[in-house]
Amino acid sequence: MISEDTEFLNFGLLSGFQLESISKIFYLYLKYDFSKIFMKQFLKSFS
Repeated sequence: MISEDTEFLNFGLLSGFQLESISKIFYLYLKYDFSKIFMKQFLKSFS
């Protein structure tokens, strides 16, 4: 019974950690994408 509880707890912690890291990666990707678009517009206005 104890092992099942710890497995469940570990799974909960793992999935929570994965969700957090996935959202961080997604946020960084969006930031990077926006900066790329911004740079393109920035260079267009100069050329």
